[in-house]
Amino acid sequence: GCDSLVKLSLFVNPTYLHRDRITICDSELPFTYGDSVFVVAGDYDVYFTTINACDSVVKLSLYVNPTYEYYDTLTVCDSELPFTYGDSVFAVAGNYDVHFTTINACDSVVKLSLYVNPTYEYYDTLTICDSELPFTYGDSIFVTAGGYDVYFTAISGCDSLVKLSLYVNPTYEYYDTLTICDSELPLNYGDSVLTEAGDYTIVYISEFGCDSTVFLSLSTIESPTSPVGIYGETTILTVGTYMYYVDPVEGATSYAWTVSNLNWTGSSTTDTLMVYIPDAGTATISVKAVNDCGESDVVNLNIASSVSIIDNNNTTWTLGQNIPNPALQSTAIPYTLPQAGKVNFKVINVSGQVLYQENVNAKAGANYLHLTTESLANGIYYYSMEYKGQRIVKKMTIQK
Repeated sequence: GCDSLVKLSLFVNPTYLHRDRITICDSELPFTYGDSVFVVAGDYDVYFTTINACDSVVKLSLYVNPTYEYYDTLTVCDSELPFTYGDSVFAVAGNYDVHFTTINACDSVVKLSLYVNPTYEYYDTLTICDSELPFTYGDSIFVTAGGYDVYFTAISGCDSLVKLSLYVNPTYEYYDTLTICDSELPLNYGDSVLTEAGDYTIVYISEFGCDSTVFLSLSTIESPTSPVGIYGETTILTVGTYMYYVDPVEGATSYAWTVSNLNWTGSSTTDTLMVYIPDAGTATISVKAVNDCGESDVVNLNIASSVSIIDNNNTTWTLGQNIPNPALQSTAIPYTLPQAGKVNFKVINVSGQVLYQENVNAKAGANYLHLTTESLANGIYYYSMEYKGQRIVKKMTIQK
C-alpha cells in the first residue's frame, strides 16, 4: 500500500497526413504506391510507417488516363512508298503496331494493316493516219506525232503510266485529169468503175493503210465524124499547085489525105491539102478526120486533068532525064532545042512548091543544065522546062 515514484520521460513522435495526386495511363495498372497496389482510379488512404514507427497517412487521388488500341486498314499505291503513318515510315505492305502518344501522354496503339497496290508502266506504239487527228488515248488528246507519258487510273485506284510512241502517217490528196475515148468506157480507176465523164472523188488506201483521195476530172472524146465534103478544083487545065480543103471537123486532131494518082503529089495532116498536078490524068483525092480515138469514114473527090504537057513524041525539042539519077551533090539535065531561045527551068517539091527556077538563053542543039542539089533534102522532086509555050516535066530523086 505504499506509493512508489516513477520518473517517466514521455516522448511523442508525430504522424503525418499528406495529400498526393497522381495521373497514370491505364497501361500502368495495376499501380503500386508504397505497399499498396491499385487497379483502378480513385481516392485512397495509403498508410506508411515512418522511421519513428508511427503510421502516416497519404490521401492519394489516383487518376487513370486511358490508352487506346485501334485497328486501321489502308491501301496505297506503290508509287506512294515509302509511306508515312504518324511517326512511322513503311516501305512495304504488312501488319504493323504503330504507337501514338495521346494528349494525356499515354501511348496508344494502332494495329495497321497496310496493303500496297501496284502501279504499272507500259510501252505502247501506235501508228495512225493524220485524218484521225486529234487522237484520243485514254483521257489524253494528241494533235501531233511524238512520245508521250499517259497516266491511267487502274481499277485499284492507282495511277499507271503508259509510255506512248505515236506515229502519224500522212494521207494524200491528188487532182487528176484524164481524157479517154468513149470506147474505153467503162474505165477502171483504182477500185472504181466509171461509166461516164464527170468529176469523181476516189478514195485509195495508201501503202501506210491511210485513206488518200483523188479528185478525178474525167473527160471522154468520140471518134471524129466524116468531113462534109472536099472543096477545090475538079477540072484541071494547067500545071500547078491546087488547094483542096474540108470544113474543120469537131474533135479531129489531124487529117489523113491520099491522092490516087502517083504522079500527082501532095501531103498534109491539116484540113488543107496542096496538090501539085504536073500532067493530064485523073485521080481521087480522099480524106478522113483523125483523133486519138479513131478515124472517120473516107470522103472522096474525083479530079480530071487535061493539062497540056507535051509528050516528047509531039514536041520539036527534048528534055532528058537528069544524070545521075538518083542525084548526089549535083546533077546534069540534058535538053535539045531546034533553035536558040530562052527556056524557063524550075525545081518543084512534091507539095508543088517551087524551090528553084532559072531562065536560060540556050543555043540550038544539045545543051546541059547543071543543077547543084546540096541544099535539097533526100526525096522525090519534079523539074520542068518551058520552051516557046511548051512544057515538059520530069521526075528526079535525090539520095545523098
